[in-house]
Amino acid sequence: MAKTIENQLEKFQLLFDNAPIGLLAVDKKNHITEWNQQIEILLGWKKEQVVKKSFTEIVIASAFQTTIEDNIKKIFSGSSLIRSELVALRKDNSEFPAELVLIPIQTSSGLLVFARLQDLTEAKKQTAEANKASLFLNAVVENIPDMIFIKEAKELRFTLFNKAGEELLGFSKNDLIGKNDFDFFPKAEAEFFTSIDRNVLNHKHLIEIPEEPIQTKFKGQRILHTKKVPIYDENGEPEFLLGISEDITDKKKAEEVQKNLWQEQQARLEAEKALQLRDDFISIAAHELRTPLTALSLQIQLLNKFMAHVDPSQTDKFINMMNSSQQQLNRFEKLIEDLLDVSRASAGVLIFEKTKVNLSETVQQVTKALEPRSTKARCPIIIHPTPSVVGLWDRVRIEQIVTNLITNAIKYGAGKPIEITINTDGKNAILSVSDSGIGIAPQDQERIFNRFERAVSIKQYGGLGLGLYITHEIVQAHGGKISVKSELGKGSTFTVELPLK
Repeated sequence: MAKTIENQLEKFQLLFDNAPIGLLAVDKKNHITEWNQQIEILLGWKKEQVVKKSFTEIVIASAFQTTIEDNIKKIFSGSSLIRSELVALRKDNSEFPAELVLIPIQTSSGLLVFARLQDLTEAKKQTAEANKASLFLNAVVENIPDMIFIKEAKELRFTLFNKAGEELLGFSKNDLIGKNDFDFFPKAEAEFFTSIDRNVLNHKHLIEIPEEPIQTKFKGQRILHTKKVPIYDENGEPEFLLGISEDITDKKKAEEVQKNLWQEQQARLEAEKALQLRDDFISIAAHELRTPLTALSLQIQLLNKFMAHVDPSQTDKFINMMNSSQQQLNRFEKLIEDLLDVSRASAGVLIFEKTKVNLSETVQQVTKALEPRSTKARCPIIIHPTPSVVGLWDRVRIEQIVTNLITNAIKYGAGKPIEITINTDGKNAILSVSDSGIGIAPQDQERIFNRFERAVSIKQYGGLGLGLYITHEIVQAHGGKISVKSELGKGSTFTVELPLK
């Protein structure tokens, strides 16, 4: 029996001495009784150098000695196991972080405390590096401008949420962590998000959602571009779900604006193309019409020469027919000239030959030429006395302005007087033509200066709707401006201002 116990003790001693971890034994007085090879390597002391010496003084840094001595006393008083992290000492007094485990062992010679001492230097270093890497990763995740979140796979509760996600949803981390989608979103939205999450986890693959509408707390509905991917445990099973969401609401709006701008540009190009085609047609048509018109004009001139051979009793009738033909011819020429002027104005090639022009005399001359028409329309023209106003203008174009304004007043004057005033403010000549006719509605007063625009029905009043447009273009080309004041049923006043120089 004694031999068996002795053999067991020898085996235990052999295991103790050759254990791959640092082991020692301490008695009730805190004296070292055993010391294995691994702890010799760790601390640098030989067994014979430390046996019967104070364990805490040799092995433990001073700041921890009292605590360890108290722990040894607790073990001898009945405690089972005590684990501590502390600073240990080597033979050269260098310090290192260590873990000390105190274990009570009953031996034939009485109770001893076995101590396991483990160097934590490498573990601490690895932990520090892991913490540093974790801090860096957290800083990266926290500062990425897209929303990043992680959910645990079982109940899809949030375990991580970055700052961009907080700002987007309008909730803080404390509100989000430990909750799931049903705690924040309408039921339909939460069910939609959850179904996609389960699909990702069940099929173990990434899912990309190009456009995902989401209702936020403060920013209303936003559109997200989201990617969701499973994160696996050591067994290859999904343990977490990672989500990355980019807020593309503003990008979508910008794309829509760009699309609208492009469509508007295309529509404008098409309209410009159509206008150019129309202008080309007008120019060609006007030139083509002028050819037979010139021949007709020559024929009328020849007829005038043959009047001397006409029967005297038919002279008056012949003259009336000739005058009527000449009037229609003049009207035809005016329409063609207007069409050509529209084409020229559109192309920016209205031709001007500026010379000194007396506006007062021009008004008198045009009024006299239009007297038959004004008399027929029962619209007497009243020119208020005015001093001579002379400016540097194109004579033909100024006559065209005056003719268009007076013709317009006769046409819409409703058989009432037309008043003309000519003034100057020292820098500009100011011509006003007023009628007391049908007037112009407020919404039409800007539009009437556009080409082919009319404020009245074509069935009631003829014309191409070009007179005021051409007048406007001529006035602007002279550096002036034209305006109208009108009231329905009370007439209109057109005012032209032309720089004298």
